[in-house]
Amino acid sequence: MAQDVANPVALSGTRGTPSLALWAQPLYLNQRHLGMSSAKSGKKHREGEPMCIWKSSASYWMLFLGVVLFALVVDTPSSARTVPAEPTASQEPPGPPIVYNLEPEEGASVEQDELSRASATIETRRVAKVASATIYVDGERRPSDLKGPTPYQQTISADIEYLSPGTHTVRVKAVDSKGLAGGYVWKFTVS
Repeated sequence: MAQDVANPVALSGTRGTPSLALWAQPLYLNQRHLGMSSAKSGKKHREGEPMCIWKSSASYWMLFLGVVLFALVVDTPSSARTVPAEPTASQEPPGPPIVYNLEPEEGASVEQDELSRASATIETRRVAKVASATIYVDGERRPSDLKGPTPYQQTISADIEYLSPGTHTVRVKAVDSKGLAGGYVWKFTVS
């Protein structure tokens, strides 16, 4: 294919990357290998006549392909979610409230006669406090208690002793006094 290039372009740039000028220059190829017609006239080129293809169109396709592949990798849901670990005494959450110490534990199977309450610990930054928190079981908001040793560390709980057998979803939502919202959703099974 090197003999078909009428106007070769040398790579220039840092660390082996092409400069911007490279992508703005046309690439002239011999039509006999491409079998294409001119975009402007719609007529087929004569044998041996050079044909211009902009390199930028190839870079747009590569960018498009890269974005699609990135979206597939990032958007793929992970089946293994982990609950944030309980912070140590010297650490504090860097952003919105975090939720940990889930009860019943995520993915747990609980006997119906052992059910009592769903609960979770909510912690905020030390400069904020837990302003509000709600707990939902199977999409239904439940009356809850919010108690804790400090304004920035509270435990929310709600009665769940009358749940029927099956899989249930618990969702905790919390807002701190600075307006940052956080929360967590987990499932457990009643047998």
